[in-house]
Amino acid sequence: MHRLMTTQSSPSGWDRLQTLLLSIEPNHTITLDDVVTDTGLSPEMVRMVLNGLAAAGLFEEPAANVFVRRSLFQSEMTSPAIV
Repeated sequence: MHRLMTTQSSPSGWDRLQTLLLSIEPNHTITLDDVVTDTGLSPEMVRMVLNGLAAAGLFEEPAANVFVRRSLFQSEMTSPAIV
């Protein structure tokens, strides 16, 4: 049986993650542990999301479990040109 989605008093971990990621300015540093604490998502799930964002050039990981938000301009400047 499917449950209908209802308005909940607190946002889900995914909603909290989305809000957190959208609020991060370029050059802002976040840690895996802080994101897990803030969202309630598992460390493995947060790591998968942050790794994907790093692969897309939106974050870099200068140290283990530390991620820095890159600007889109920085991303484009360091990406190889498609010819």
